[in-house]
Amino acid sequence: MPLLPHYLSLAIFNTSDRILLGFFKVNISAIGLYSQGYGLGSNAMIFNNGVFSAIGKTLQVSFRNKGKEDKKRVRAIFVFLIAGIGILFFNGAIWMKEIYTFLFRKPELQTGYPVAILVLMANIFFPLFNFGVYSLFILSKTKIVAKITMMAAVINVVLNLVFIPFFNIWASLVSTFVSFLFLSIIVLFIKEVKIQLAWVFPKLTQVYILSIIYGISLTLLVWFLKDSYWYFKLMISITSVLMAGVSFYYRKNIFAKRHIVIRTLNEKIKNIS
Repeated sequence: MPLLPHYLSLAIFNTSDRILLGFFKVNISAIGLYSQGYGLGSNAMIFNNGVFSAIGKTLQVSFRNKGKEDKKRVRAIFVFLIAGIGILFFNGAIWMKEIYTFLFRKPELQTGYPVAILVLMANIFFPLFNFGVYSLFILSKTKIVAKITMMAAVINVVLNLVFIPFFNIWASLVSTFVSFLFLSIIVLFIKEVKIQLAWVFPKLTQVYILSIIYGISLTLLVWFLKDSYWYFKLMISITSVLMAGVSFYYRKNIFAKRHIVIRTLNEKIKNIS
């Protein structure tokens, strides 16, 4: 039964913005562009849910056993999940203008690609939420999950109510992005989640903050490059995929030397301060 408010909150989260845009009598063409872009970008959530369904059994076994190998497995899943989804969505977003040109022949419809970009990039933060609350599902503490999604839905509705009269569809876009960001951050303040993930990441807050910075950085980079020439985008896409491939190939060396890098950075920060 507690899952009913959770799914209801997600439904409010995904539909309230368009209802409120209509309520405030925003231009119908703008609402159309927003709905079109939101629908295209929100396919990322379906992808995220599919990925977690695929790895669900592995996570379930690992969280229950909590052995040494389970810890390595869950860490690897987290790192490659966050990094991989980030690179995938980044490359999808960077080519969104060209995707719109291919899908829609009318020039007025092709202008809605920034909406799809922001919605797609907002979903980068959803795996952080999914990963954090997965342990709560295992513990059957679904009431906490419902409370989190209800809070996110309320924040989304309030932000839309306040800012739509001033900024129209851009208010809904930013509200959506902020709400997804909230979902990724709030898990850090839930005692049950911190206890469950402590055996995986002793410094959980740092790991999540770095992941959030990674997502925001990719979003800003996409926004900066969204109108670049296609050959420059191609160069960026190839570079990002190559970097991801090299990182995967040398993953053991990277994981082995990460403590040295972190310690060096901490020493430099202390010297500066």
